[in-house]
Amino acid sequence: MTALTSRAGPSHSSPCINHRCLRRRSLRTYELLDPAIPGHVQAYDVGQVKEIVQMDKRLREQGVVSPVPAGFWDFTRLFNLYAVGPERFATYTVAQGRVDIQKNGSPIVWEHFMIDDWLVGWDRDLAAQPASGSSLSSSATPMYQEALPSFELIEHVLDPKIQALSIRMRVAMQTTDEFTKYWIKRGAIEHQYASRLANLAETMIGESDSKELRRAIDAVRVETAQQAMRRHDLAKRIAVDLEKRSLDLQIKQRAHWQEYYEPSARKLHDDQVRGSRRRSVATEWKQEYKKLRYSLDSRRLQSMMPDPHFVRGSHGGAPDFDTISETSVDSPKTPHGLARSWEELCGSCWQQEKDRCQSIEESLSVFIDTLSMTLDTDRGSINTVNHWKDTFVPKDFIEEFAHKFGIPQAPAATIDVRARASSSASPRGPLPSRPTVAFNTETPPAPSSSRGSFDSQRAREVQSSRASESTSRSPTPRERVRHSMGSFAVGTTFGPRSLTRSHSQRQAALLPLSPEPQSPPSHRPTLSKIANVFQRSNSATGRTSRDDYAQ
Repeated sequence: MTALTSRAGPSHSSPCINHRCLRRRSLRTYELLDPAIPGHVQAYDVGQVKEIVQMDKRLREQGVVSPVPAGFWDFTRLFNLYAVGPERFATYTVAQGRVDIQKNGSPIVWEHFMIDDWLVGWDRDLAAQPASGSSLSSSATPMYQEALPSFELIEHVLDPKIQALSIRMRVAMQTTDEFTKYWIKRGAIEHQYASRLANLAETMIGESDSKELRRAIDAVRVETAQQAMRRHDLAKRIAVDLEKRSLDLQIKQRAHWQEYYEPSARKLHDDQVRGSRRRSVATEWKQEYKKLRYSLDSRRLQSMMPDPHFVRGSHGGAPDFDTISETSVDSPKTPHGLARSWEELCGSCWQQEKDRCQSIEESLSVFIDTLSMTLDTDRGSINTVNHWKDTFVPKDFIEEFAHKFGIPQAPAATIDVRARASSSASPRGPLPSRPTVAFNTETPPAPSSSRGSFDSQRAREVQSSRASESTSRSPTPRERVRHSMGSFAVGTTFGPRSLTRSHSQRQAALLPLSPEPQSPPSHRPTLSKIANVFQRSNSATGRTSRDDYAQ
C-alpha cells in the first residue's frame, strides 16, 4: 500500500498529507488502518473527515469543544499515532470540570486531504437536486463524466444487430453509473443525519433540575447517541460495501467497452462493409444471361447470312462461340471468421450482463443485512428507554417535593346556609301527586222528533236519581281530597261544539289523564257550578250556553 500522494497538475498547489496508514478507498471514502490489529480497517466518509478537520480548527483557534463529530476520537488517535509528517490533530481532555486542549504538531488543512481537485465542493452537488432524472451531463464529478466512453460507433453502424447490442451495453453502463451515484448520495445523507444526531445527543437537558428527573430524561439522549452511532455505521457500510461494489462494476464495464467491445464491433462492422461492396447475386444473374443471349444471337445472325460459302469459323472477325469459355466470377462469400467474431462479441456481452446482475443481487443482500442490524439496534433502544421509564417513579419525586416544601392544606368546605334553611322548611315527605279526573260534559244532539222528547225525559230522571244518591250518602275519601283541594283538572272545554260528541267518546273521556300543570283554584269551576250546568243541560233543550257556564 502506498501513502496518499497528490496528482501531478498545475492546479494542485497544496501538498498532500503523507501518512502510512491513511488510504483512499473510493471516490468518497477514506480508510484508516491500525497496524497493531491486523486486518482492522476503519472507513470514514469524505464529509466526516471534513468535519473532523473543522473540529481541529475550532480547538486550535477558538478553544470550542462541542459539537464533537462522529468518529473524532478513533480517527485522531490513529492519525496522530502513526503520522509521518508534521501534521497532527488537536485533542482535548476533561479533568475535574476543566478542559485541557493539546495542540501538538502542525494544524490540519482540509485541502491536504484532497487527492483530486474536483473533489472540493462535493457537498454542493448533494445539496442541488438535479432537474432531470438520469442525465450524465449533470454529474458534478469528472469521474462519472469520463466513466462512459464515446458512442460514436453506434451512429455509424448499419447492421441492426450490432446497433441493438451497442445500445444495450450503453444502457447497462448508464444504470451502473446512476446506481453508484445513488449510493454516494445515500451515504452522505446517512452521515449528515448521524452527525446531527450526535450534536443533538450532546445537548444538556435539565442541567439544574433534580437528579432523578435528569436521569430519566438522559435516557432520551442516550438513545439519540445510539441512533447516531447506528447511522454512522450504516453510512460506513454503504461506502465500504455498496458503493465499492458499484464502482468496481463500473470500472469493469468501462474496461470491457474500451478494450474489447469497441475494437471487436468496429472490426465486425468493417468486414460487413467490405463484403457488401462485392457483386451481388443480381449482378451474377445478369452476366450469365448476357452469355446465353450472346451465343443465341450469334447463331441467329449466322442463319441469316446469304453467302453459301460461308464457313463457320472462317471469318477471323467472327468469334467461335463454342470455344468461348465462361469468365469466372467471384461470388460474395461470407467468411467464417465474421460469424465467429459475432459469436465471441455476444458471448463477452452476455458475461458482462451476468456479472452485472450478480453484483446488483449481492448489493441488495448486503443492504438487507445492514437494515436488519439497524432493526436489532432499534429494539435495543426501545428496551433501554423502557428500562429508564420503569426506573423513574413520579410518586417518589412528588414525595421529595412534599418533604422539602410541605404539602399544601386543602381549602375548607363552605356551608350554604340558604340551602340548609330551605331543606329544613320543606316537608319531610314528598307531596302526593293530585289525581286528575277528566269530566266530559258533552250531551248528544237535541232530537227533532217525538223520540227526542222521550230521551230528554229519560235523561232528567237519571239526573234526578244521581242527585238524590249524592245527597243521601256520605262522601268517599277520594271526594274529600277533591273537596279539600278545591278544584279538578278538567280535560275538556265547555262550549256548544264540545257537547255534540257520541256516547263512545264520552266513555273515552272518563279515562284518567296524566297530571298537567294546574292553574290557581280561583280560576277553575267548582263542583257546585259543574252540577248546576249538568242540571240545566238535562232540563233544557240539551245545549249549554256560555253564559250559564260563566255563572
